[in-house]
Amino acid sequence: LRIMHMRELRLRTPSAGAVSVVKTQQSSVSMRGAVRTAGSHSTQQVVQTALLSILLLFSPVQHLFALPGIGSGTAIAKELASGSGSKVNKDPQSLLRLALPKQGKEVRELQASLEESQDNLQRLLFSNANSAVGKAVGVLKSKEAAILKQVPSGRADEAKALLSQLSEGVGILKSQIVALQADAAISTQSKLLAQLSSLEEIIASDYAQPTPPTEFTSTVPWLKGRAEVAMTIKRDGEKFDVDGTLYDKLDLKMVVDGYSAPITSGNFVDLVQRGFYNGMHIQRS
Repeated sequence: LRIMHMRELRLRTPSAGAVSVVKTQQSSVSMRGAVRTAGSHSTQQVVQTALLSILLLFSPVQHLFALPGIGSGTAIAKELASGSGSKVNKDPQSLLRLALPKQGKEVRELQASLEESQDNLQRLLFSNANSAVGKAVGVLKSKEAAILKQVPSGRADEAKALLSQLSEGVGILKSQIVALQADAAISTQSKLLAQLSSLEEIIASDYAQPTPPTEFTSTVPWLKGRAEVAMTIKRDGEKFDVDGTLYDKLDLKMVVDGYSAPITSGNFVDLVQRGFYNGMHIQRS
């Protein structure tokens, strides 16, 4: 495992340092809004979900605690993440968006509309998808100014460009849905959600993340923001079968979310940096 991007890791003290894992290496600071797999594998969502499970297996269990500054916006995001009744949100990219702090209700309305459209498109419910896109169009037309107020002043131009791309894209998406062009619409939908993730990351970029209680931070590291970790998985003498294609190894990337779990994430990233997982055999998968 190696660190690809990381906002900030707060350590208690400096540290030194099979399925197999590559060397630890830290590069430039950045914030990423999606879990991605490297290569041309077509099972992206399956791998994304698996990565979240891997993170839970690797990470030490920590006590739960309440952070200061938790508001109603967070409560709404948690509700959208956990789902109501029989519908549970299992989309890892949606969960990452919902975990981003400092998002106003206008951005969440836009996200909910686009994700509703995506869900309906995947089930070929074109009428429902068209209705959801109509909601997104309405938010972009009537609430752009309110969204821009949430953006840090130094990044307003970036946000305006993304909103312009979103406005143009939903128009294209709507025409594709009306024409029942499922594959084209799903592709456009994915681009729109990626642009939305970038917009939400900009809004969250100046968030003052609260420090966890001293009783935890005095003994363990914690992660500020997010980190991106690359993982290479190998099998001794065997290949991986991904949709009928054989691979000698799998190169995966995961986003470790310090906004939602700063101490668990910090422990994991610290262990990656120290090479703890290099050459480790996965016992359960």
